[in-house]
Amino acid sequence: MIFATAGHVDHGKTSLVKALTGVDTDRLAEEKARGLTIELGFAYVHHDQQSFGFVDVPGHAKFISNMLAGVAAIDHALLIIAADDGPMPQTTEHVAILELLGIESATIVITKIDRVGPENLATSRQSIQALLSASAYADSPVFEVSSTEGTGLDALKQHLWQLKSARAESSQRYFRLAIDRRFSVKGSGLVVTGSVFSGTVNVTDELRLMPSNTKIRVRTLHRQDTDATRANTGDRCALNLTGDVDIDKVSRGQWITNHPELPVSNRLDAKLRLLTSELTPLKTGLPVHIHLGAQHTTGRVFLLELRQLNPGDSALCQIVSDTPISACYGDRFVIRDQSASRTIAGGWIIDPHSVQRGRSKALRLAILNQLARKEPVSHLDQLISTAKEGIDLTKLLYGLNQTRVESNYPKDESGLSHHRDNLEEFQKKILALLKTSSLPQRDLRLNLGIKESFLKLILSQLIKTGKVEIDSTDVALVGQSAGLSKPAAALWKKVEPILETSSLQPPVIHELAKQVSLPPAALDKLLAECIKHGLVVRAVKNRYFLPKSLQHLRTQVAKVATAEGGEFTVIQFRDQSKIGRNLCIELLEFLDSKGFTKRLGDKRIVQDINR
Repeated sequence: MIFATAGHVDHGKTSLVKALTGVDTDRLAEEKARGLTIELGFAYVHHDQQSFGFVDVPGHAKFISNMLAGVAAIDHALLIIAADDGPMPQTTEHVAILELLGIESATIVITKIDRVGPENLATSRQSIQALLSASAYADSPVFEVSSTEGTGLDALKQHLWQLKSARAESSQRYFRLAIDRRFSVKGSGLVVTGSVFSGTVNVTDELRLMPSNTKIRVRTLHRQDTDATRANTGDRCALNLTGDVDIDKVSRGQWITNHPELPVSNRLDAKLRLLTSELTPLKTGLPVHIHLGAQHTTGRVFLLELRQLNPGDSALCQIVSDTPISACYGDRFVIRDQSASRTIAGGWIIDPHSVQRGRSKALRLAILNQLARKEPVSHLDQLISTAKEGIDLTKLLYGLNQTRVESNYPKDESGLSHHRDNLEEFQKKILALLKTSSLPQRDLRLNLGIKESFLKLILSQLIKTGKVEIDSTDVALVGQSAGLSKPAAALWKKVEPILETSSLQPPVIHELAKQVSLPPAALDKLLAECIKHGLVVRAVKNRYFLPKSLQHLRTQVAKVATAEGGEFTVIQFRDQSKIGRNLCIELLEFLDSKGFTKRLGDKRIVQDINR
């Protein structure tokens, strides 16, 4: 069992740990002298092949970084409150942080009872009860002690020995250790210390230092302050490393793992909760300090469904960090305000492989809500079914920190796995589109709004079942004639060069009819056949466009959106594209109808770049 001490400064945390273990965790000089050690504020008691340890963090700033660095090792919290002071500001903040870190159980220890009389002690009890009444620790056991006189220590120690760890270990998870300290030992070399977030590690194991992906090997290791050959999930351990790495390339916040492709990203999707103690809502785009594992960096928080988050509420968000963060599903994090003066929120990582905001927003939110369920791997079938465009199952399992999951989901050439129900759904759509005539593959893809690799997978299955055939680039039902009628083919030879030259400003219908010497009605009739074959698109009421011109239009719009910070106006697009204002409006309304863009008042955003 590993216990974390939390509480206001000078409330007796270090004194209590010393009284329980005999170890003074403030003795940094002695700690250095011991050499190969894992005593970063840790102390242990061993008895009859059992042990319990404490992570003691005397300073406020150290509390946040060390608690996060050691969160995987923490089974239980000791909330320490001095009888002569009662709950103080840091007490309140530490309770909030413990909840944000997902520490579910705690013991309340009222210290320094030798300094107060019965009346003041009763007042402290009432204040503590009031503080904890709305927290996860409202029903926690309470012990009253004096570290100097020894009062109540035996009862507290007996209580701690009786507690059992609820920590889960799994051979299905990769080894991950968050480095919180590194130093060199004469005769041994580089040593790193940290908490094992998942998996197991053995002496002689080949590992990777992330994010540099440098190969290293474990020469020796200590766990819970003793020599060992193996360390497991939740252990505090020190690894003596060998390999092509020196101490200057190792720093706090890095990770050691046995897998070279664990997620490293500047974008992470998460579930965020704003503390009830905040006086104002959290607005999207807020600059913050981010603490995850042993890493501390800066960045911004963007809400995915709201413009602002009210105190006490939770929401999906995307963290965009200034430096890359290595994280996996379920990792806890805490964020502090821009000046790093107070903790304002925290939560847990849902997807460490996040994509740029605005892409397939509705679908993305549906996937995130599936991932936000407990044990998402057990709901894998439903998760893949939700991902209509497919999902990178290998990358997903890295993010979930799972070594393997049996699956038989068809995979396209880009590596995305697809649910069979989704494949069947799109097969039916393609067969319906091909019912009247054949279509080029590119126009099938644009019509369906899917990626080329997904289309190829669908078509390959339709070909295997004898339902479609491909002639050059055209797709047709088996036995279906695939070509334009002679009049339409003759017209197309005249129309295509005109549309090719005019690109995004093709002539209106009556002008085009004059150029090909046909009445407008006859032109429309023959071009309708060309539309069925995917050769041309009537994107606005009185103009025809080549599909590649519309693809160029999408590229232009995306470029404007990026240049303008995500949102743009018709005028900004007009100035970029050099197209008349009325035609700009019509083309943007066409892209709105396809789901590529979305109008927000007098501005637009790119909603789904694949549509």
